[in-house]
Amino acid sequence: MVAAQQNRETLESPRPQEPMTKGWRWRRGLAEGGIILASVLGAFWVDAAWERSQDRELEEAILVAVSEEIEANRTNVLQAIQNTDVRLARIDRWLAIDAASASLIAQDSLLDLVTALPNVPQYLPVHSAVTMLMQTPVRDQAGIEARRLVDDYLRAWGSVESMHEALRSRRDEVQDALAPFGVRGVGSGPGRAALTDDAVPVLLFMIARQGVPVFMELRQDERVVSAVLLKAHWQDVYRMELGIVLETLDSLDGALDER
Repeated sequence: MVAAQQNRETLESPRPQEPMTKGWRWRRGLAEGGIILASVLGAFWVDAAWERSQDRELEEAILVAVSEEIEANRTNVLQAIQNTDVRLARIDRWLAIDAASASLIAQDSLLDLVTALPNVPQYLPVHSAVTMLMQTPVRDQAGIEARRLVDDYLRAWGSVESMHEALRSRRDEVQDALAPFGVRGVGSGPGRAALTDDAVPVLLFMIARQGVPVFMELRQDERVVSAVLLKAHWQDVYRMELGIVLETLDSLDGALDER
């Protein structure tokens, strides 16, 4: 019985722990380091995934705004093209008219023809969304292509702006040539103040109100005809530049539809 009790005590007594070897400590440290590294990398991956998700959502929102902006700008450029075509057609009619035909024109129509001589329609776009798109990071190949097309559009618009500035100078020359016919003896030649924008409609109305005789004087005045022809040439080039803007807008719109 004593021997059995001694055997039971021997079995129940804790075994002494084996001393921790260097290899075991190294493996344990490596495992703990791996866990920490995995946790850090996992956190970075989550942050990066969240940032990518945010960037994707931001770009999609910007592209929606760009599409809406394209539609508005397309409407504006079509209107500018239509208005330019109307002015050029009226200038052609004025250049071809004779006294017999002019006598049949109503005063309102005379005013339309005279107004077309200096008038310069302008394309006024909105660029807030495309500007924002160009300032955001590129995500993929489709984004690269969209930005390339936006750049093509902005360069085309820059050409239109430059052409419009040149056209404004030609417009001022026409207004300067027309001024003496509005009020006899009054003009905007050397030593005279340039016509203000508010004064131009009044000038054109006063010319048209004087009827066919003054209208035909305009047609026979060398300075007026020369200024109108030069302005019409630049306006025709401006019309072609507007057509290029329309093409770049259509290309950009098509690329966004394919995304």
